[in-house]
Amino acid sequence: MNQEKVVRTLMRLGASSLSLEEAVQNSTERFEGLRIMNVSAAKYITFNPRGPYLLSVSGRQLTPKYNVLITCTSYSDEINRITVEQLEKETGIRLTTETPKSLREPLKLAVRGIDAVFLYFERRRLERN
Repeated sequence: MNQEKVVRTLMRLGASSLSLEEAVQNSTERFEGLRIMNVSAAKYITFNPRGPYLLSVSGRQLTPKYNVLITCTSYSDEINRITVEQLEKETGIRLTTETPKSLREPLKLAVRGIDAVFLYFERRRLERN
């Protein structure tokens, strides 16, 4: 019986007094900086084939309290949780445990795009093996 893998994404809002570049440099993850047309937010992303997981950190003022959005996408809620907790420890970004109600709907739309990026990297990884 072939069991279908389900993509899972964990999103956490946070706050950092460091610049996003400084914060991600404190991480053991190897982040790549991304430039996205018409978007002023800084964004860093990494794909770890050993998870596999896709981890992204973006910086923009989402609310007066939150200036960082972290997402981790994999096939496991546990991998996502552990990865995000480790990133929080390494970078000093203070993360929320709950997304404010006012931001839940807009962030749901972002998850769809992140899931697609994860699946792209995962497909390429599988093709190489």
